[in-house]
Amino acid sequence: MIEVFILKIEDPGCFWVIIKGCDTFLDHETEYQKLNIEMNNFYNSVYKDVEKVKPLLLEEGQACVVYCQELKCWCRAVIKSIMSSADHYLAECFLVDFARYVPVKSKNIRVAVEAFMQLPYRAKKFRLYCTKPVTLHIDFCEDNAEIVPAKKWDSAAIQYFQNILKATTQIEAKLCGVEEDIFDVYLYVTIKNEKVCVNDDLVAKNFACYVTPKEKKIDCSEKSTTKSLESSPDKINPALALWPMLLQEKNPEKLEKGISCQKLNEKQFKLTLKKKYDEKNGCLIINFVHFHQLQKSKSGILQPSVVLRNKIEPCSFETAPLSVDLKKVNTTVLTKEEIIPSQKRNCYTLRKNKFLGPNHTESYCWPPIARGCDVVVVSHHGNDPLLYIPPMLTFLHTGGCYKSLPSRNGPLAVIVCPGWKKAQHIFELLEEYGRCSRPLHPMLLIIGLNKEEAQNMKFQRGCEVIITTPHSLLRLLKYHSLLFLRLCHLIFDEVEVLFSEAGEQMLTILDYFKKTIIIEERESAPHQIVAVGAHWSKHIELLTKEFMNDPYIVITAMEEAALYGNVQQVVQLCLDCEKTSTLLRMLEFSPSHAQKTLIFTGSVAEAEIVCKGTSSEQGNKKAKSILLLTERSACCAVGVLRYLERTDAKIPPELCDFTAGVLEAKEDKKLRRPLCHYFKVSGFCKDKRICPDRHHINPEIDMPRKLTDQTLPTAGYIKIIPFYIMNATNYFGRIIDKHEDLYAALNVEMKEYFKESNNKMSVEKVEKFALYGLYEKAIFHRVQVLEMSPKEENCVFFNVHIKFIDEGRTSDTKNHQLLYLPQRFQNLPPQAVEFIVCRVKPIDNEVEWNPKVTRYIHHKIIGKLHEAKVVLSLGNTVWIDPMVHLTKLSDLKTSVIEYNVRAEILSMGMGTDNPEHIDQLKKLCQEGKMFPLIPPLTPNRTREDTGGLQGSISDDDKISENNISLQVNKENQKSGNVWDIILTNICLLIDWESLSFSHSFHPEIKWFQKEDVVILKIRLRNVKDQKCKFFRERVVFSAWVGDKFYLADMDLHANILKEESKCLIKNEEPIITLVKEKKGSWHNLLKKRNPNVSFDFDHWEECEDISPFSNGKTILLETRRKDLKGEESIH
Repeated sequence: MIEVFILKIEDPGCFWVIIKGCDTFLDHETEYQKLNIEMNNFYNSVYKDVEKVKPLLLEEGQACVVYCQELKCWCRAVIKSIMSSADHYLAECFLVDFARYVPVKSKNIRVAVEAFMQLPYRAKKFRLYCTKPVTLHIDFCEDNAEIVPAKKWDSAAIQYFQNILKATTQIEAKLCGVEEDIFDVYLYVTIKNEKVCVNDDLVAKNFACYVTPKEKKIDCSEKSTTKSLESSPDKINPALALWPMLLQEKNPEKLEKGISCQKLNEKQFKLTLKKKYDEKNGCLIINFVHFHQLQKSKSGILQPSVVLRNKIEPCSFETAPLSVDLKKVNTTVLTKEEIIPSQKRNCYTLRKNKFLGPNHTESYCWPPIARGCDVVVVSHHGNDPLLYIPPMLTFLHTGGCYKSLPSRNGPLAVIVCPGWKKAQHIFELLEEYGRCSRPLHPMLLIIGLNKEEAQNMKFQRGCEVIITTPHSLLRLLKYHSLLFLRLCHLIFDEVEVLFSEAGEQMLTILDYFKKTIIIEERESAPHQIVAVGAHWSKHIELLTKEFMNDPYIVITAMEEAALYGNVQQVVQLCLDCEKTSTLLRMLEFSPSHAQKTLIFTGSVAEAEIVCKGTSSEQGNKKAKSILLLTERSACCAVGVLRYLERTDAKIPPELCDFTAGVLEAKEDKKLRRPLCHYFKVSGFCKDKRICPDRHHINPEIDMPRKLTDQTLPTAGYIKIIPFYIMNATNYFGRIIDKHEDLYAALNVEMKEYFKESNNKMSVEKVEKFALYGLYEKAIFHRVQVLEMSPKEENCVFFNVHIKFIDEGRTSDTKNHQLLYLPQRFQNLPPQAVEFIVCRVKPIDNEVEWNPKVTRYIHHKIIGKLHEAKVVLSLGNTVWIDPMVHLTKLSDLKTSVIEYNVRAEILSMGMGTDNPEHIDQLKKLCQEGKMFPLIPPLTPNRTREDTGGLQGSISDDDKISENNISLQVNKENQKSGNVWDIILTNICLLIDWESLSFSHSFHPEIKWFQKEDVVILKIRLRNVKDQKCKFFRERVVFSAWVGDKFYLADMDLHANILKEESKCLIKNEEPIITLVKEKKGSWHNLLKKRNPNVSFDFDHWEECEDISPFSNGKTILLETRRKDLKGEESIH
């Protein structure tokens, strides 16, 4: 006999103990304490260099060391299953010394050092020797019952086993055999000084039976009984047959083994009940789970309140049909010394999360969901998962109604979400609140286009809830359809979005679920569909009619209730001053049998006026409702139009025109906003009407930015290094110039400057948007202050939010770490440039990349030199296609392509081709008349512009990575348009003169002057979209003639009054009039001569009178001749 201490109980066939009283297996407490101390000291000491002890590969059954958050220490463990989430891998691990199953993130798993694995596992797995479970089998045809062997232990047997071990003062075991890692024992407990054999006690109480060690199959009788039931033609639905027993006030007597059950004496009632409610079998089954509600019937006849249809009584938090664990307030937290699992553990309840109670919508939708009924919920908060998670967990917690399902691995519930981001959020909520129910082992499944991924998908053992998307679910069903034979609950989150974006996939899923639940073996199992959303639609109406059984429809948004009720919508546009008269006129000419309508007013006072004006006329007529829109309704016109588009109402053309004008005015107000991020990365925006960003080109902002003395390239090939990865296709980095890398030179100068300790001066007063230096990872960076902690401004040390202007990333630091940056180091413009890889987008109509792809691309490209072809440049953004990494072959003195970033994304199966991306961007630029789309007109192109990426690269082209900063910030912080603050006036930074020769034509210009003005004649005809920008010392003119773009950027010889200067069209030619700041004669028009600009001698006589010289005619003529001579020399 050996003395043991119970750690964990699963059932009498599996419980975990610590052996205490036998020398052979004795656990030495001091040795395990020493092991824990050494293990924690070791793994905590290598925290800064975790890569040395991180496992290269994770596999099921692998021994390792993990950090347990609950115990706050490192523990030996064995990996049981591995699942992937949005940003990391999650492993279910079994702590071999504590007998606990805990979920552990991959970052908290370490290699098991051999020295720590010498001691045997402290937790030993025991089972009762030759003792097997039994169950009560009912034959409804013969009206009898008998006890037969079973495969699983009954919950009552487990509870009785736990109660015995809890009440004992001493537990001993007699070892009878060892099979693999399981000890077969006779278990003895001492209760009130009396020793009892637990094996015998369970058999005596009919919780178990003895089998001989040679007997392998114990379910023969069970199988034969099942076959007889299947062959019986008069078989009655088990769920309906058990109803009379549940309605009896007294509990049936306990059945001994082999003794028949008393006959059901209310057989006539049973048949009547079956005939009456056969069509509503699903609803009856759910009420069978909550059978205490049926005990209200005294006469054996069901009351009307039992089978609920549409009427629902709202609930409060106290009366909500939730499990006790979800409601309870007090929770107990285990310390690492408390290893007895029977004690209460920390439970993340609703109360602990400051949940005050169900809101208006939840109070109505929780009861029917918790009863397992089909439910549709439409609310303004329809995207909140708490509308269905608490009642769903409560229903799944019961577990009893699922016993008739096949005993195999497979989910009971599937939650379908519109995208991976929402699915990730719901998975985290289930992980949090699911701890209060029985283990459900939820899994997040996002499957790409690769067939191998779906085929090789491994389900976590015991997984009962799956969170996925429509496309991922169909890919999974294609290869694992049998795993969904146990599916009982189908939940649609944001159902209107699911139908609008994946309507075909949704109907396929519903058809599959409909075919699954009609299988005969599943008649007694629940089947439920829950649809939650913010808007009612025709697709939801189809869902309720074709796939739901007597659904409960909860709508708390009144405008959506009007759609559900098919309320007729009447819209009339009029002036604000004519609202009352228009209303009365419509009431007079409307038919006497009008349908119900609604009158919306802007205030209570207006409602009273309308009521007084209509009360005398309407008499006994039915109520009418009219929606009047006036010129003051611009703020809500767009919303009204979107609402009417979802109805069958006739939309007045005037409303469409009015709304188009409102949207155009809103777009004009967004000219200073950044270009829409989604349009930049994918070429489209899902809804421009509600997007806060710009969707048109603004030449003042979108002209390519100036990095040094050159602007961003608009064509050709460039070399780039990404430093900050926003997502799979959007990065920030630097363009490397092989001829002159000014940033590398600046970096060397800064390093030399800050070598002197006297130069490392911390900034005393930090100013917002100012530039400073920062020392990080052995490199000095230029940073700009974006935000300062407002609560700590007057403190000595406070947090500062900064941006690395040469890398594009943002971070937080302390104010004392900022260094004074001399002005000479601030002169170089910010070098960080935004890069976007073209022609690829996320699969399944997603708008954001899955973090799995972003992580892969991040590790692939961060800090490496790449070559890319420029497709387009706007502002600080460069679109590239392709982007490749080259590997040098030293022996052949050439390079080959190692990988193509776009191809890598497609190979993962999480991206798809997006051929319209570039076309949409070009179309946008053509609408804005942006010059970068015009191909270069001069043949002078560099080798980078003409050479292909497949060509070889010589050693001279090698970029020395020692001269550039390769620091990488791996924080996934979202960065917007990083240059909005720094670049206050981009137009002033653009090298217009260099761009005019490469990407546009320069028009021929003739000029002459008067005393107060200078007149410029642009020798162009039939110009379109002409624009003229006036500055004090400069004027910029641009226009289109046919398919040619003309641009003239002129630095003037003297100053002008830009407010009074103007550009007009006379005789089909543009005429620019520049008003001089000081009256007098200009000797030249431009600071630098231009061959396309010349004096107009046709107006020579007009200029003669303003000459300041006595012989003005002769002197001025000499001046013109000199100018012409110089201009001819340029030609």
